[in-house]
Amino acid sequence: MKRYLIPILALSAVLCSCSKSDDFYGSGEEVSYATAEYMMCIADDLVVDNLKEMERILALDKSGAVWEPGYSSVFERSNQVFGATLSKSSADSTWTIVFDGDFSFESNSYPTRYHLTLRMLPGEGTGASQAGGDGGFDGEGSAQDAPFAGMYHDWEVTIDEGVRTERGGYSADFRSYPTLRYLRAGATLAWHLCYGAVWMDVRKDGKIVDSLVLVLKGQKSNYETRRLS
Repeated sequence: MKRYLIPILALSAVLCSCSKSDDFYGSGEEVSYATAEYMMCIADDLVVDNLKEMERILALDKSGAVWEPGYSSVFERSNQVFGATLSKSSADSTWTIVFDGDFSFESNSYPTRYHLTLRMLPGEGTGASQAGGDGGFDGEGSAQDAPFAGMYHDWEVTIDEGVRTERGGYSADFRSYPTLRYLRAGATLAWHLCYGAVWMDVRKDGKIVDSLVLVLKGQKSNYETRRLS
């Protein structure tokens, strides 16, 4: 176990804190995890803060422009993802977010870059089943399929090209494996369930010293970590 934790602890003197509840709220919650603190901050703080900003833009969009291919905007409200670029290149319910800047896991802010693909699931909060099924998801959607009604939507998120550079020559490459599925499942302004995995390679001076995966199985307390090297 010590060999498992040393590279993670070296990445940050104080690992991130996450929510005491079983919902995915994003950053700002205060409970620590025993073994998966760092990777949970990727699945919760990093991804969910982007989802919340995406939901805000959808809620404020009265013209439908955000649904049009070629749409592009820059996040200007959220401190965490300020400067991220949102764009839409296809006609379905898919957007991309690109970020390159400092991102804070709890009190530790370091250069972080990532590419997210966000795909809205149909069903207004029902999405996939709680058992992790596909819920009839056919890969297509529109503003009419899942209109904003004062509550969030269900999403499938792909993390690509995630890199976080920290002190002492340490860095972390991270990605989803293959996707993360966030489901409201009764929550309103949060996501109660997440299914999928986060893969992370820890590097020291550019050399991989550890590889790990965080497997999410529904509520945030239902997960497991695996060491792959």
